[in-house]
Parts: sequence; structure tokens; C-alpha cells
Amino acid sequence: HRVVEYRVQAGDTFGRLAETADVTSADLQAMLTAAAPAHSLAEITVGRPLRFIFTTATDELKAVEYEISSETMLVVQRQADGFNAQRQPITYEVRLVEGSGVITASLYETMLGQNLDERLAISLSEVFAWQIDFAVDLRQGDTFRMLYEQRYRDGEYVMPGKILKAVFTNAGTSSTAYRFTAGDEVDGYYDAEGRSLQRIFLKSPLTYRHISSGYTGKRWDPISKKVSAHYAIDYAAAMGTPTVAVGEGTVTQAGWNSGY
Repeated sequence: HRVVEYRVQAGDTFGRLAETADVTSADLQAMLTAAAPAHSLAEITVGRPLRFIFTTATDELKAVEYEISSETMLVVQRQADGFNAQRQPITYEVRLVEGSGVITASLYETMLGQNLDERLAISLSEVFAWQIDFAVDLRQGDTFRMLYEQRYRDGEYVMPGKILKAVFTNAGTSSTAYRFTAGDEVDGYYDAEGRSLQRIFLKSPLTYRHISSGYTGKRWDPISKKVSAHYAIDYAAAMGTPTVAVGEGTVTQAGWNSGY
């Protein structure tokens, strides 16, 4: 087979990439129609791989593979009567690895200092999100140990997988987490006695950020240029940082409101 692979860039569309790969207009339309119930190819994400696979002998398009996420791939294959599309799980080779460290500044910097994948900092902070606020609770000398998955494809390291066990000692208090899965309804982290680590409220709504404005009776307001009370806590984070509610609820509004 001949494979033409792209990594989606800003401004790319499926139609444009298909045209660049010399896919016929008839095949393009047939693929878009076949894929729609599984995943719309009109919605491709920057950074995701997209592959067009042609039969070498006839140079006919045989299949298209688009990685929807790190876990799922859309596969559109030519059949006798047209194209068929389905979602398929992405298969990784999984290796179990141990990691540990002593906090000197932030969890992120400690991960880098130990030559650990920095993405593990987010994963570990999510495990203990109900026990520790990783922005303000960390202390120099805090420690962590964990057993986690490393994921490989075609012999090359791709990303960290699930953390299976972790111990975090913060200000002298140790928390231990074991990952346990038994169906969709039981999937999470538990302590040694089988109690869920999830509580009613998270310690913080953001993973990595800093507090830009604290709770105070007097603060210089950069917008009004006046000193006024600020009875709230403002968090700052980079564009694209996931934001979550501190507890379960129902979304009543999403979007811009009152200038925020």
C-alpha cells in the first residue's frame, strides 16, 4: 500500500487534504457521507494524524484513518458497495514503569528534573485533586511515588498512560491511591481501605495556574484604575487549560458574560 500521511495544521480541512492527496471528488463525497454517523470528517483537529491509504497496483483509495483522540481512531474503508466507517480503539504496547521525585519548586518542574514526561504532572494532580491544591499546598520536600503505564506504538514511546498506584506526601501527610476499574460506573482511584478518593468538592478548578488576584479589601483594579475591594480569588491559566467545576452540577450557561 501507499500511505499519504498528514498532521492537521491550522486552517486545514479534510477536503483540502484529500485533494492534495489526489483523492477523487467522488471518493471524497462518498467518504464524508459514510463517516458522518461515526465522526464528521468536517471536524478535524489541529495536531491529529490523518492517513490516506492507496492500493499500490491500481492507486485506488483503499482507506482513510483519522485519529479522533489518543484513544480512538476513525477508519473509513472501501467495500464492494462503497465506503464503511467505524470507530476503533487505538492499540498500544503498554509497559509498567515506576517514577518518583522530591518537590523543589512545582510538580511540573520536578517531573522535568526527574526526566519524567511532564504530562504525568497533570495526571498525578488529577488523582489527588480532592486532597491537594497543587498551586498553594505544595511544600519543598514533599515526595511522590507512582506506578504508571508508558504507551508505545511501533516500538516508539508516545505518551504516558494510566497511573495505577501513587503515593503523595504533602506537609508530612501521605495519601495513597489505587486505580480500580469494574465497568463504567466503577472507574477511579481508591485508598487502601477501598474508599473513593473523590469528595464532594475539588481543591481547585484548574490544574496548573497561579492566583492573579487574591481576596482583599483593597486592590488596585487594572481595569478601573482605582483601589477597590476584591472579594474573590482570580485564577490565571494559559489558553486551552481545562477548567472544571469544583463539584457536580448542571451547566446553566457557557460563554462570555459581563466582560469575563
